[in-house]
Amino acid sequence: MSRLTATEVAHNLSAVLGRVSNGERVEVMRNGVPVAIIALPEARAISATAFRDLLDTLPAIDETFAGEIARQ
Repeated sequence: MSRLTATEVAHNLSAVLGRVSNGERVEVMRNGVPVAIIALPEARAISATAFRDLLDTLPAIDETFAGEIARQ
């Protein structure tokens, strides 16, 4: 993880975000004290109930598609 001052981040935000988008984590320092970490967002998980509810909204699988999947 690299460290940058808040001023460096402010002056180079586009470049910093580019580094973050490539997977780097950046610790932001203010007066020598860490105040933030800029990183990619963590993947969000949903509950099993919410996932089932989401699956219930999908259209039914037609028989042709089901047969194609079974052959693979």
